[in-house]
Amino acid sequence: MNDQKHLSAHLSKKNNGGSGKRIIGSILIEFFLTGFFLCIFALFHHVIPMMRPKVSEAVTPVQVTDVQAASAQSVPDSEGNADVNQPEEELSSENPEGKVEEAPVIQWSELFAEYFTEEIVTTETTYTSPNVSVTVQATIGKLDGRPQRLYVADIYISDINCFRTAAAYNGFTVYSAEEPNKLDKKYDAIVMINGDYCNVQRQGLLVRNGYLYFSDPTPADICVLYYDGVMETHVAGTYDTDEILARSPYQIWRFGPALLDENGRAREEFEDTRVLQAFHPRTGLGYYEPGHYCFVVVEGRYNDTAGMDMKLFAKLFESLGCTAAYNMDGGASSVMTFNDRAITRQSSQRGLGDIIYICEPDVEFPPNN
Repeated sequence: MNDQKHLSAHLSKKNNGGSGKRIIGSILIEFFLTGFFLCIFALFHHVIPMMRPKVSEAVTPVQVTDVQAASAQSVPDSEGNADVNQPEEELSSENPEGKVEEAPVIQWSELFAEYFTEEIVTTETTYTSPNVSVTVQATIGKLDGRPQRLYVADIYISDINCFRTAAAYNGFTVYSAEEPNKLDKKYDAIVMINGDYCNVQRQGLLVRNGYLYFSDPTPADICVLYYDGVMETHVAGTYDTDEILARSPYQIWRFGPALLDENGRAREEFEDTRVLQAFHPRTGLGYYEPGHYCFVVVEGRYNDTAGMDMKLFAKLFESLGCTAAYNMDGGASSVMTFNDRAITRQSSQRGLGDIIYICEPDVEFPPNN
């Protein structure tokens, strides 16, 4: 009888030991699989884009024409003409280069004359010229009990040609990335922030520098900048794509979310995701009135700065007095450069797929490929 009890105890101990080994084995397998997939993600999201050479673009962009934005201050350009309501395929086949008449440009030189200077004047935190005024302010402190370090670039421009977008290796629809400082210098940016990483998004509305790349319906909030300087944000499911394109937009971003309501108040409800609820580095674009904008970058993932969740980020733009605001790509992509150097810290080194920047109006536009 005692031998039987001894045998039972031995078997029980042996089985428990085997179970423990199986649990440890399962944990190790999950650990290595997780590491494997993270390595694959890093390879395709960071390493390959950084190594990728310039690639010719398969998508033929079509320049959007604004036939309604003329004003007494407009300076029209007269290089051909096309019907903006034609299907993209027809415009592309008739005009392979996608070059049609540019929209009239509205100038705000007189309206914002007090902010401009006759010559270029730069300091550690300001840049002024006859066409551009940028003042960068860094704020360090605590918000809701968390340490924060954020940068706001207050921007006035004389006309919309000062407000540009550009992509890594000139390809808005090519999956690639370049270092922020290289992009800053390549495009003669005065102040620059990361964009919406559009070259990894394969559907939705995409207009850059007046060129239409995609016009698919998208289930996302969008931000539209028109040739007359008006910037609008639209919540997913509330806008008509054809109506927006009929107004000939200059830029359309498709990351989001939109941060303010129609009254300039911070939105309280956002999509219920961990990314929006968690505290991360953030990049955003704000709008006051035509010709007056702001770029905002909040550092995060450091001991001295926590980053923000989306509700707090929205309240920040409300406190700045913006009438519209939009969230761009964040996390390690969040960065701002000013006067040819990065003034914010990225949470980890990452190349950018595309940028939003301010430059002098006579700077040559990047190729649209």
